[in-house]
Amino acid sequence: AGQKTPTLRWLGHAFVLVVSPQGVRVALDPFGNIGYPMPEVVADIVMVSHEHGDHNGAGRIAGSPVVLRGLKAGGAGWNSISFRMKDVRITSLPAYHDEVKGRRGGLNTIFVMEIGGLRLAYLSDIGHTLSVSTAEAMGRIDMLLVPVGENFSIDGRQVREIMTHLRPRVTIPIHYKTPATAKWPIEDKRAFVLGLKN
Repeated sequence: AGQKTPTLRWLGHAFVLVVSPQGVRVALDPFGNIGYPMPEVVADIVMVSHEHGDHNGAGRIAGSPVVLRGLKAGGAGWNSISFRMKDVRITSLPAYHDEVKGRRGGLNTIFVMEIGGLRLAYLSDIGHTLSVSTAEAMGRIDMLLVPVGENFSIDGRQVREIMTHLRPRVTIPIHYKTPATAKWPIEDKRAFVLGLKN
């Protein structure tokens, strides 16, 4: 408490813990048992973008968090989320896990968070670039969390296209191969980092 800006902690894969200046703890897409060690995480809010086992480990989070699920039961559509807790405001936007409107990978959810004066966009397993209407609905984005592992999500070219479109101040890669997911058919972050300054 008493911090002036949010803190972000990447805990592996697509699992990120955000703490707001007023101390609200938000866990984004905690993983199930996928090979990463599960840290002890206490949260006030858990966000689940879609119900794949590497994103929907809400039950592994301590505390009595409010769980915000982007998808309806069985992935039959999107929940429309507009939620506020202290200095955190969360809205959701529909997206897909692939480039064929979810026919291959199902649905996905984009979360946009206003937190301590910053706007953060979490794209989870997005499988396509952004439409003009979605980018407009997202508004100004200061921090972009975007998957860079390809295969199950967008590739490096599409990541750059989204970055060019949204012009975030900071882009944080998620959902890429590490020693914990060495056998997964995803890429590491080298292709994303190649040629980028900073």
